[in-house]
Amino acid sequence: MLAHSSGPLTQRAGTASATPTGYGRRQEPHRAPCVGHEGSPDTLALAEALLDDPEDLVRKATGWMLREVGKRAPDALEGFLQTHLDRLPRVTLRYAIERMPEPQRARYLAGAIPRP
Repeated sequence: MLAHSSGPLTQRAGTASATPTGYGRRQEPHRAPCVGHEGSPDTLALAEALLDDPEDLVRKATGWMLREVGKRAPDALEGFLQTHLDRLPRVTLRYAIERMPEPQRARYLAGAIPRP
């Protein structure tokens, strides 16, 4: 799997490949094995595996991947963030919450989110 390779650019490509393609007016989103399925368990497992990666590019790509999960399964994203908030790199968190309403983003950045 590309996301578990040794080079940061290859890892970033691996996370990017976990996102759907093929959007169109009359098309259903492409059902990738990761992002796009209900709850996106494969994507969330991949994101969890990459949480401790030291490379900034991989952290950004992981946040971007999480943001895409939030577009399709907001509850799954929130559950993931609540569970892993203490481990999430700041840049990953910022990318993941980018599309949330401002008050909710502020609570996540302040760490004021109830944990499960």
